[in-house]
Amino acid sequence: MEKGQYVSGGKVVDVGSIPVPSLCMTCQRRPGNEVPCNLTRIDQAREIKRGEKVCCFAYEPNDPKIDKDSVLRELEEYLETKRSHHERMRAR
Repeated sequence: MEKGQYVSGGKVVDVGSIPVPSLCMTCQRRPGNEVPCNLTRIDQAREIKRGEKVCCFAYEPNDPKIDKDSVLRELEEYLETKRSHHERMRAR
C-alpha cells in the first residue's frame, strides 16, 4: 500500500507536499500527524497557496496566551465575509 493521505478516487497525496499555513503552526494537532488536519489542508491548499486565511474549527492553540475563542470568531467572520462576497457575485 502506498504511503500518504488517501483522498477521493483513491488518489494518494504525500503529506509532506501539503502546504502548512500559519494557523497550523500554532496548533497542538501538529500537521501531518492527524488525518482530519491533512484533509482540511488538502481541501484548502489553493487558498493556502494564495495566502488566504485557512478555516479550521478543530483548532487547539499550543500556547495558553492564544485566545482560542477569538481565533474561532475571526474565522467565522472571515467565512461570513467570503460567503457574502460569493452571494453578491452570483446575484450579478
